[in-house]
Amino acid sequence: MDVKNHRKQLAEYLTNKQKQTTVRSQETAVPPRVRTTRVPASRKTAVKTYARRLKTATIYDLPNEIILKIFGYLSIGELLSVAQVCHLWHLLSSDNLLWKPLLQSCVPSQVGSQQLGDLKSSNLKSSFMQRCIEMRNKRILKLLKKNNPYTGVIHCKDVENAFKFGGISWQIVMTDTSGNEHCLQHQDISYHLMSVSVRWFSLKMIPANNVKKLSLYSCNPLFHDSKTGKVVSNGPYQRSLLYSMDHKLSSALDKLKPVGTDENLKVFALEDGITIGVWKEGGEIAFIAIAAGLPGLVKKCIMGTASKMYQSPKEKSLACLPESTYGLYGYSCTIQLRTMKQEIWDQQFTNVECPNSDIRNGFAQFHLMKETDRTDTSKDLNFHGRLMLLKIKL
Repeated sequence: MDVKNHRKQLAEYLTNKQKQTTVRSQETAVPPRVRTTRVPASRKTAVKTYARRLKTATIYDLPNEIILKIFGYLSIGELLSVAQVCHLWHLLSSDNLLWKPLLQSCVPSQVGSQQLGDLKSSNLKSSFMQRCIEMRNKRILKLLKKNNPYTGVIHCKDVENAFKFGGISWQIVMTDTSGNEHCLQHQDISYHLMSVSVRWFSLKMIPANNVKKLSLYSCNPLFHDSKTGKVVSNGPYQRSLLYSMDHKLSSALDKLKPVGTDENLKVFALEDGITIGVWKEGGEIAFIAIAAGLPGLVKKCIMGTASKMYQSPKEKSLACLPESTYGLYGYSCTIQLRTMKQEIWDQQFTNVECPNSDIRNGFAQFHLMKETDRTDTSKDLNFHGRLMLLKIKL
């Protein structure tokens, strides 16, 4: 009996011992060795970028044919805008497949498929733009109907209508010594019997001694509405150079004597009818004004380029007055006294004469009236309020 109990206890002891050994071996077992590789940071970034591109796509992932199809729904002004986004869009937006229907709709009766030429070699975008310029100029010049019998130039009212119809504006571009351009659109324009007066003024103009180059342009819109004839708003425009000073402005002003001055301003008269006002304190430009003569003014505005002024082939400069043994007779003369906005006095003189003795050094002196014909006249002068710029020192 003791033997049986001893065997039973021994069997239970061995069973418990085996269970404890199995649990202890599982707790202290060494995990299998795993091989790891460090991924470079640049490769990680590339993988993340690739994964991101798989999730989102942009218009640059589209084929060029699809982008051309999208561009086909854009207007002319929008095509010119997208051309400034990048080099690819500039090339695609200039494709002849986009501009061929536009050119055909612009001149359907004169330009056929044969006259358009080979699509691969012709630049239809340039042809379309040139055609728009020609049609615009033709419409504007058609408004200049007749000349004034007293002045011999186009009626100022016709010139005003041409400027308003064409949407022509004026722009001053001042280039400083650092090469930065400061552009300013005109704030005021007035039409007179023989000239047009234009003004620019601002309290944020740069000092005169910082102006390295001064240029005057006319801005001429390219597109007009086919139904109303009005200028397309926010459309592209063409610049025409009217005046350019390629040397430093301060050096030109130092050689001139002010034509007017007070406790705040000095006013200088430059060539080509340009007047500049400069603040005495600080030396900034207060205003710029120009009085442009009407003869040939509209053509100069619409037929020039951004780098070259328009020169009429019919214009011939006379080096001197024609020779005459007895002088000059049967001439007409018109004189007008005015401010930038107000006409004070104007009068036409006919059959004026200049004896040969009054022709000196290429100039003729005409006597318009006798001393006994002179009369005193008085008139209240109303200067425009916007001339009075205030420079407040805080």
